[in-house]
Amino acid sequence: MERICRARDLNGYVWANVAFYARNTQPRQRPRGEADSRFASAALTATAPPQPSQPGRMQKSLDDHVGLMKA
Repeated sequence: MERICRARDLNGYVWANVAFYARNTQPRQRPRGEADSRFASAALTATAPPQPSQPGRMQKSLDDHVGLMKA
């Protein structure tokens, strides 16, 4: 996510964000399948991705993710 943020790749960052939450919130014993696609769809709908008109928001989001990983 850090590399994508530095590149200012908004689309890539949104998908990295979805992958981050999918990887860190899915129960480990659940097989991948329909639930994953529903989760990804819900995550995209529920998150407000950084917009180009919101400078600094992608970095703030990255900082929040780093904080979650350190917790």
